[in-house]
Amino acid sequence: MKLFAKLIIILISFATVSVADIGQVKDKFFSSIENFLDGSFEHTDFTIKSTEHTKPEISVETFKPLTETADGLTFFQGSIFAHDGTRETINLGFGKRIFSDDENMMFGLNAFYDHEWDYDHSRASIGGEIKSSFLELNYNQYLSNSDSKTGKNGKSEEAADGYDLELGFQVPYIPSATFYTKSFEFDVDGGNDFEGFEYTTQLEVPSSGLTLEVGHTDYADHNDEWFFKMKYSTNKINKDRSFISNEAFEKVSIVDQKYEKVRRDNIIVKAGSGFTVKAGGF
Repeated sequence: MKLFAKLIIILISFATVSVADIGQVKDKFFSSIENFLDGSFEHTDFTIKSTEHTKPEISVETFKPLTETADGLTFFQGSIFAHDGTRETINLGFGKRIFSDDENMMFGLNAFYDHEWDYDHSRASIGGEIKSSFLELNYNQYLSNSDSKTGKNGKSEEAADGYDLELGFQVPYIPSATFYTKSFEFDVDGGNDFEGFEYTTQLEVPSSGLTLEVGHTDYADHNDEWFFKMKYSTNKINKDRSFISNEAFEKVSIVDQKYEKVRRDNIIVKAGSGFTVKAGGF
């Protein structure tokens, strides 16, 4: 009887918990998770990408300022990508960014080393970036530094040399949305070069750290594909950017974007005799 009475008391206690109390517990729970991520993984992005013709891609990217002054900074950027079912790629890079005197423009240079563990492909890259609060230009040149390897399907494949050039601009009256168009080309021995255009619309969900992307890749000699990407960033910068603006383009200080990741293709493009092995990677 005593045990039964205790159970009744416990049930009554649970029954008296209001919906508001449950809501407070839920808010505290998710707030605790966010605080843990922000504190333990500062300036880090967690991303999942889905495409029409390849398996989902999962990545973690982090950004670490090394030195900072009033007119710029030097930084380290590292990431790891799991892609194509059985491939993992690591990226290590360093760069420097400087601001214009009025802080409305940012100019950057960077260098990266990429290595795909499973098949021992590697390459280097050099890149440059020019950014304002509503317009940006990104360029990357990729240079293979590994020999031909036996790939996933037993075919010979090798990291390809290439480049990409990307223009991004804010969607008018929507500061949290950006449209990107990118041209890319990679050399393929014994076949047509791997080239095309990519079009992406990116939306930052205000006050959440969440970014959504949808895009389309138009290949010159391959099947075109749509892709969708969802990213959570612990970087507090731009989390409170307004969704709608009274101005078509907001011309504000670029300093708020100094911790954003370098936009580049983080997954190595591999080429064989007349074929390519490729996944996204921005």
